[in-house]
Amino acid sequence: MTLRLIAVALAIGFLSAPLLAADPDPSSAKKEKRVCRDRKPTGSRLTVRVCHPQSEWDAIDKERQEHAEREVGRVQAMSRGDGTGFNPN
Repeated sequence: MTLRLIAVALAIGFLSAPLLAADPDPSSAKKEKRVCRDRKPTGSRLTVRVCHPQSEWDAIDKERQEHAEREVGRVQAMSRGDGTGFNPN
């Protein structure tokens, strides 16, 4: 009986160790607020709600802006005919 009690006590101790090691104040690790946006995929009439933390939306917006600027530069180079743009022929 005592051996069984010792085994149970050890098991409880091992299982509760991760709980004791966790941050005692869960509010100290601020969780970033999720922001949801409605998106309309190409070729669809339906909107899709997409949610990401604000930092991810900032990265997505920056990447889209850089892509748009590259495409505008490419089209302008094609219209100038300086050979730096895309030539389908």
